[in-house]
Amino acid sequence: AIANKQTDCGACHTSAGSHAAAHDTTVLDGRCTTCHINNLFEEHLSNTKTQTKTLTCDTCHSNTRSEVKEAIATGNKHCAACHQQGHNMSFSEPVPSDIPLYSGFRWSVSLNAGLWAGESWADEFSTGGKLLISNRRTDVTGDEVWNFYRTEMSANGWTLASDAPAAGSNFYSVTFTKGTRKAITWFYGGETHSASSPPVPSGYRIEILYK
Repeated sequence: AIANKQTDCGACHTSAGSHAAAHDTTVLDGRCTTCHINNLFEEHLSNTKTQTKTLTCDTCHSNTRSEVKEAIATGNKHCAACHQQGHNMSFSEPVPSDIPLYSGFRWSVSLNAGLWAGESWADEFSTGGKLLISNRRTDVTGDEVWNFYRTEMSANGWTLASDAPAAGSNFYSVTFTKGTRKAITWFYGGETHSASSPPVPSGYRIEILYK
């Protein structure tokens, strides 16, 4: 396709089935579909209920916004992948089913990791990555949390891609991979992502970076 200067989508995407089917999504519930369509192509180009300006394929596929490019590259068809706000509210993607959450903590919604761009601990995930943050607890140890994530991440198809934390450690970050995806689990008790930051009285928290 490149050698012949074929620039239409079908030149490369020959196994995607029909054009419409390649843009199907299932993220909208019955209330949303009163107005919206569970197909990205139809929703953006032909839904007269919701589109007030002329859009084309290039609106998305030649878009320069990092979150739009990342959504297309990873096949993420969730509304919140590109649209963080609408209907006077903020949107958040659901946590993927293969990202386990340690029970007993309260967890944030899925946050755009780009909010922490420029901070070394999050830089790799600042484009297209997500962050989950727990509250703090004093009644949990690093070993308990590590044993949970070692077991549950493996059960969900993830592979350990870094050294396991040392026994008794209450500060660590552990990396897992799954195909082209990556996740990092942080466990720490200080104010910052640093081993030199002393634990605070309110206890330890977990953070999960993933993309």
